[in-house]
Amino acid sequence: MLKKIHNYLLDNSFRFTVFKDGIHLFNYKEILSLKNNNIVIRGEFVVEVNGSNLVLNKMLDNEVLITGIIKDININYE
Repeated sequence: MLKKIHNYLLDNSFRFTVFKDGIHLFNYKEILSLKNNNIVIRGEFVVEVNGSNLVLNKMLDNEVLITGIIKDININYE
């Protein structure tokens, strides 16, 4: 049981959650591109968000929230 709690608290996996007006990315490694119509972020794979009026909001050290009008999301497993 303690191992499960430890793994939950120290979760280092890259993941993202898509909402109606945003995308939340957790445990990313670096921001590759930052424009108001395109944001590219690398984690275990590369996530490219395309749209308009995109804003990158820094949350915690390795956590960001992208808001704006999202048209599409591309995932590249390099």
